[in-house]
Amino acid sequence: MKVLKIIIILVVSLTLIFYPFYQAKAIPTADPFLATLLGFLVTKEYGLDPAARVIARGILKTMIDKVINKISTSGRDGSAGFVRDWRNFQLGGQYRGEDLWRGLLYIAANGDPSRNIPPLLCDHIRQSTVFNALQPTEINNLIGSGVQRRVDALDEYLIATTCDPVVNQNYQLFQEDFSQGGGWDMWGRMLQPQHNIYGAINLALDELTRQRSLEEKVDIDEAKSASGFVSKRAGCLSRGISGECVIWEQIVTPGDILGKSVVESINQSLAWVSGADEIEEVIFAIIGSILDRIFSDEGLVTGTAVGPGYPAPPQDIPPIPTPPPPPEPPNCILVFDPDTGNYEIVCNGGGGGGGDVCADQGGTADYAGDLRISMDVVIADNPDGIADLPYTPDNGRTFLSLVAQDLSAGGFSATTNVLNGNDNLNPSGDLIAVWQPSDSTVERYDALIADQGAIRDSTWTNFTGDIPFSCLP
Repeated sequence: MKVLKIIIILVVSLTLIFYPFYQAKAIPTADPFLATLLGFLVTKEYGLDPAARVIARGILKTMIDKVINKISTSGRDGSAGFVRDWRNFQLGGQYRGEDLWRGLLYIAANGDPSRNIPPLLCDHIRQSTVFNALQPTEINNLIGSGVQRRVDALDEYLIATTCDPVVNQNYQLFQEDFSQGGGWDMWGRMLQPQHNIYGAINLALDELTRQRSLEEKVDIDEAKSASGFVSKRAGCLSRGISGECVIWEQIVTPGDILGKSVVESINQSLAWVSGADEIEEVIFAIIGSILDRIFSDEGLVTGTAVGPGYPAPPQDIPPIPTPPPPPEPPNCILVFDPDTGNYEIVCNGGGGGGGDVCADQGGTADYAGDLRISMDVVIADNPDGIADLPYTPDNGRTFLSLVAQDLSAGGFSATTNVLNGNDNLNPSGDLIAVWQPSDSTVERYDALIADQGAIRDSTWTNFTGDIPFSCLP
């Protein structure tokens, strides 16, 4: 089809050029030179000039089509290079800030093995259903991308939320026994926001406000400064779980230059082409090279700019892993105990729940031997004579809290804050949960038997099933 159009244009152009000259030669005149001159004038005005305008018209149409096609795909991820819906555009900045925030929460809760960063939050916070309800989500290459993370604060979130090891080691015991768990020194540490669930949630929500506002402002400033055009980027450094870009690479063509270039190229080229009346003024290569340069993948800047905090982008972005969904929270409420002055978590109203969430889920008792060893160690050490005391719910919790500390020293995670099969919070003080960081479930044990006398005679390792992390309030 294109070949046929080219042939038709050539035939029409040659006809326009030579037919007037042929007709002019037929004009009767006594002077042959005058006849020839008249022929050239007629050919120029009625042949060459119309031919130039026909060609110029074709160039104009081609140029405008090329501009429109490039603009429609020069934006982010191949979208339009200008804002088509301001509401969605601003919300896109907010959503990007939320994704970045959830990536920071994920690192705070799980660390980043590729960067040798351990989990930063206190264990009782990162395992809580309240924190996991914020949906921490992994963002690939978040630390390696070099993005600056501190916003409107003296310390970035990952530093401000780091747990004191003393709190991690003594939290469970402090919950059971004020003096043995560290007394007033531990109380002062617990008042720091990163060490209690209320302060930790406030730190996280403050960070959400900062990241969301910054990303939205960046988008608005970029688009408004360029009359609605967005800058051309070199690519994407990090993507969220949805596949949307969270951290863009640096700008290669600013939106302001892009917008002005488009407007000026249309206006100036329109004026030049519409005024062309000589065939030699129609130069295809100039227009093509200008447009190709403006809209090429390199933009107006060749190469990828690399500066402090912006390393060269990786050639291959690894696939985005899919994190497990956050655990479903049990039906729990906070109840104030006037006798102790503390808040306690009571699930299903405190009275024999349905047993759906934390009932025995089956499984294998992989850590029964390790639990037995830790119990024997605590019995042998017998701090404050705990092994010789009779088994009661309070004495049982104190003993098993010491067992949990010994397990933690051996590389395990353990806690007595675990729900029983009726989704109630360890009412008899005889339960302990044991797991390792790589586990997807928790092993729960009924570790004490009633009516056996002293605690040293009441210990056993009765496995009651693998249960979800949501059973650890």
